[in-house]
Amino acid sequence: MGIDVGVVRISYLDRPRQPIYNFLWWLAEHAGHDEWGGGWCDNAFLETDQTRLISKAELYARQQSMSQDQLGQLLSWVRELPWDGNVIMLHLNW
Repeated sequence: MGIDVGVVRISYLDRPRQPIYNFLWWLAEHAGHDEWGGGWCDNAFLETDQTRLISKAELYARQQSMSQDQLGQLLSWVRELPWDGNVIMLHLNW
């Protein structure tokens, strides 16, 4: 058994508008429920893959009764994130 170490560098993106903004609050509340992550104080980390984040966006859209246009905006935003292959680690703070 060994130990690996990685360096986390945070590059903040422009603050998104609706409907993405409220999705991020929802995501922060649910960080770590079914993937690596969690929240404390005024921060949350979430490491996920693109398929899982798209599924979360679709679930959120259904729960919020979002229009198809709003869902399209949300899914476009997710797909345009700076993915590292198929994985991303998001840092959400408030």
